Amino acid sequence: MSGFIADSLKDAIREPKYKKYQQKITCSKYPKQGIRMVHLRACAKQLAQEIQLSDLIGYKPSFLEELTTLGLIIAYYPADDIREKFEAIDYFISINDNWSTSDTIISTIKDRSDYYFEYLMEMMKESGWRGRFAITSLLWLFLDKEHIHTIFDGLYSVSYGDYYVDMAVSWLLSKAYEEFKDEVEEVFENAPLNKFVLKTTFVKIRDIVGISQQEKDRMEEILKDVLCKKGMF
Repeated sequence: MSGFIADSLKDAIREPKYKKYQQKITCSKYPKQGIRMVHLRACAKQLAQEIQLSDLIGYKPSFLEELTTLGLIIAYYPADDIREKFEAIDYFISINDNWSTSDTIISTIKDRSDYYFEYLMEMMKESGWRGRFAITSLLWLFLDKEHIHTIFDGLYSVSYGDYYVDMAVSWLLSKAYEEFKDEVEEVFENAPLNKFVLKTTFVKIRDIVGISQQEKDRMEEILKDVLCKKGMF
């Protein structure tokens, strides 16, 4: 079934202006064709009803929209158990090379089962796109009272120093701040966060709409204190 995704997209409209926009915002080795997301989702939903997940393992996309559609097929695939998708998700991550495609798939998978949570918690220890996929997925699906302490405990075992992981951790902490301020501050002070994560998290928290100046000042003081204790000035 080689090339079946590309074949399914052959009649989709290509928009030159949208292609230029894609080229500006998405850094990827995969060429862009200017096909809008609405077409990719429609194609993926149809193919998810027609193929087996095993058909995706080893599939080699030749352009960005083909890669995104592959990931969307996995997300939409009507599996009774998320565990049926793990091998396909692993394969998708192994061939993905950009945040835009990754986040599209992450936000489309809606599963909140214990199986998916455990899968992501184990993956969050890894570097690169796998670590980022896990941490960002946890942010989207499990940033709640039931899971927050387990997630934050996992931040003590993350592979810091990898750009994609560091950015994902900063994003997660800033998103959690409004509801879990005390927990975020504890991680901020005690977890093995590097200078980049500390400063980026502070900037993201500072930019939260509606946050008081008092809270901004408090986080700035915590940042200075942590950097000083760790000799990171």
